[in-house]
Amino acid sequence: MDTLKNIQGVIFDYGGTIDTNSCHWAEVLWTKYMEHQVPVDKESFREAYVFGER
Repeated sequence: MDTLKNIQGVIFDYGGTIDTNSCHWAEVLWTKYMEHQVPVDKESFREAYVFGER
């Protein structure tokens, strides 16, 4: 435990690189939308995704 004394914080990237094998979450979700035949074009999906991320 002595090696952990100087750690002041831990940062995680939840943008998809850790939990989705380096795929961004937007691409993971887009793939599922297409698999389930959600009627949306990629540009509209992208705009909605970016809006939701802000």
